Amino acid sequence: MAYDSGAASLLRLAMCDRAVPAQAFDFKETSGEIVLRSDADQCLTVGEESRSAGPFVSRPLSLAPYAEAAGALKTWVVLP
Repeated sequence: MAYDSGAASLLRLAMCDRAVPAQAFDFKETSGEIVLRSDADQCLTVGEESRSAGPFVSRPLSLAPYAEAAGALKTWVVLP
């Protein structure tokens, strides 16, 4: 997965290759943020707008510059 570190980048699902640094993320338990392991200035964010997805709702995911991402859109809860 390639991304432009200066702008938000959309994510897509694909076969994972653990040898590719851009496919590894770290979860910061204290802040609830998910950052790109190869560039911790990029974080996983969710879009503000949602759309219907059958009985569920869907929101776009993207990588965005950490400093520019809104707190509520870059905070995650990971359940065991």
